[in-house]
Formats: sequence, C-alpha cells, structure tokens
Amino acid sequence: MEQIFTSQYNSVLRFNKGDEFIPLLKDFCKEHDIQAGFFYGLGAALEGEIAYYHLGKKKYQSKKFKRPVEILNIIGNVAVSGKELIIHAHGVFGDQNMKTFGGHINALVVGPTLELYLKKFDGELQREFSKDIGLKLLSCPKQ
Repeated sequence: MEQIFTSQYNSVLRFNKGDEFIPLLKDFCKEHDIQAGFFYGLGAALEGEIAYYHLGKKKYQSKKFKRPVEILNIIGNVAVSGKELIIHAHGVFGDQNMKTFGGHINALVVGPTLELYLKKFDGELQREFSKDIGLKLLSCPKQ
C-alpha cells in the first residue's frame, strides 16, 4: 500500500496487487492515529470473502470468491470498540460476465489496484455491542 496524498484530514491510498485490504488499512489507521473516519474506493480484487448478516439468527453467512473481479465500490468506516480498531466495509463487485454481487467485506486481496479515499475525523467513533441486533453498532461518545 502506498500513501498517494495526505493532508490533516484526507488521505488517498493506493493498494497494490496482492495487498490484503483490511489488515493494511487497519495498520495505516493505527500508524496515523485514526480512530474515526469514513472511506470509499474502487479498483479490482483477486479474491475475497463477503458476508450477509441474518438479523433473525444474529449471525453472518459468508461466501468466498476466488476469481478476479472489478471493485465497483467499497464504502466503510473506522471506529473503535474498547481498545480494538474496527474497519467496517461493504463492497459491490462485478465479474467477467457483468454479474454483480456484494456484501460485508471480511477479506479482500487486491488485484491490479485499489484506490481509496479516507476522511479522518477528530476524536473517535465508538462501537458498542447491541444485544437486540447482535452486532457492535456506532454509538454516541460518552461525555
């Protein structure tokens, strides 16, 4: 991954072929003390794992793909839960047959490139576990 542009609150990142998207983005956020942010991007992937959340069952159903795809859009946020930095990302992908699919991104290996815009906010976004939903949801900061 390479930092293409950075200002106080904005970064443009380029992930390279073979990069693992989520661990590298998490490392970048830790290195630059980013605990609150939103991002979006596009590019291509070699393989990955996406998921769909079943609210009634309160669990994810995951599916791996092991073929090159276009990344039509990635969108997500950066937050913390306790001391854990959480990258929450969703993606829409297209295959060689022009079929699209998408979901919550568990893992993604970059193809030729992934270009990502990251907007940092001051402070931190918090996530707290919701028993009703079964997930860590964004919450209001404690005052």
